[in-house]
Amino acid sequence: MSDLQCAATLLLARHGEAEYESSHGADEGGSLTARGREQARALAIELAGARVAHLWTSTLARAVQTGEIVAAALGVGVTTRSGLRAGGGSQGLQRTRTANITGYPEVPPPTRRGPRRSGCRCASR
Repeated sequence: MSDLQCAATLLLARHGEAEYESSHGADEGGSLTARGREQARALAIELAGARVAHLWTSTLARAVQTGEIVAAALGVGVTTRSGLRAGGGSQGLQRTRTANITGYPEVPPPTRRGPRRSGCRCASR
């Protein structure tokens, strides 16, 4: 067992604004727009005071680009994982549509692979 005993906090962030090849936003690409890169830099500024050890992103280009901008600004590494991709009913939906489903503009609806299956509880509104 490690002698490093400290609490960990998991922070989740959505990728920056992106342009998509399809109108549904579900394509593999989705390159960040200038505004999306600005949003990623703003996130890095917000996280500058936090003790961020590492970043993980999905394998989607827009998420990787966001993660690389934030990681570079914070001086930490970034790792991609295919398991972090959106799935289920929220994939490709715009935030306004997921807000209608969940009541939260930034939170995707639960999926079979989501928090409920893993034993975590979703905060109620």
